[in-house]
Amino acid sequence: MATKIYESIFPSYSIYVKLNGKEVLVDFTGGRGLTKRGGSYRTDDAAMQKELEAHHMFNVRFNLSEEIKEELPGNDDDSLCGEGGGDDTTQNVEEVSSFQEAKAWLISNKSVDPSNLRNSTEVVSKAAELGVVFVNWPRK
Repeated sequence: MATKIYESIFPSYSIYVKLNGKEVLVDFTGGRGLTKRGGSYRTDDAAMQKELEAHHMFNVRFNLSEEIKEELPGNDDDSLCGEGGGDDTTQNVEEVSSFQEAKAWLISNKSVDPSNLRNSTEVVSKAAELGVVFVNWPRK
């Protein structure tokens, strides 16, 4: 099961969702007004994820910020990747270790419009779309 992180456009935001016949309060917390960072909510409950994504304010006042897929146990080595260490469509970039470096790399090497790279979520999304993985960028 994947863990999903949702982020609101407000530093603090709350909604109610109906889960198993009961109204459940969901609080998006931890945002900062001065940095324009919205509050976030993390869950690995598939039913809660379904309800959040069906909510009428989804993609209006809050959206899916990040999806963290759990690795299967026993797949710690690269034995499934073959000799090349990955498939032909993925480009591993090792010289990038921060948001600013990732943004600059995409702009210079993939000719991405800077207006499409306003935050780390957009940088990661665009990189994935282009088949680029920043292996030394420690994202939480």
